[in-house]
Amino acid sequence: LDYGSYDLQFRIFSDGGVLTKLNFGIFKPLNIGVSWELASLIGVDDVTVAIPALQVKLNLYSGSEKLPGVAIGYDGQGFFYDPDKTDFIQKGKGVYVVAGKEILFPSLNLNIGINMNEFKEPRIIGFVGASYILIEETLMFMMEYDNIGKGAYTRANAGLRLWITENFDIDFMLRNFTTTDKD
Repeated sequence: LDYGSYDLQFRIFSDGGVLTKLNFGIFKPLNIGVSWELASLIGVDDVTVAIPALQVKLNLYSGSEKLPGVAIGYDGQGFFYDPDKTDFIQKGKGVYVVAGKEILFPSLNLNIGINMNEFKEPRIIGFVGASYILIEETLMFMMEYDNIGKGAYTRANAGLRLWITENFDIDFMLRNFTTTDKD
């Protein structure tokens, strides 16, 4: 985000859950934000309130024609909060380093990174994502493979982003679509 700007996101997911994120552009290369998951907010079940999570992102290098952009950050937002363990079942990115660049042809972007989201038993894991704008300012396809190196916890995610206006978009996502695990 640019200096002085903000981004507000709402994510609706399975079993009536809602995830809210608010990020601010503190300086041009620095973004800070907070997120909060409320499980079963939509529906008749009791609402489960997760602990708020912090996001910080520092854009180290914006990239050039030959070199990718590089950012470091922390994202504590996981998914599916377990109040008994006071932790998320699916961990957030945690501390990460990511490099990204437009490749092969315009509108095809590739991001590759590493992260560590467990600090009691540290382990570096990887992720790779790509996006392609199908229709300029209207429709984008996204694909991600994350938790690389975590065996059965590796996930493939995909989705579409539909821009309603320049500053309002809706994402349709499929998370972890390569597993048969119902949980």
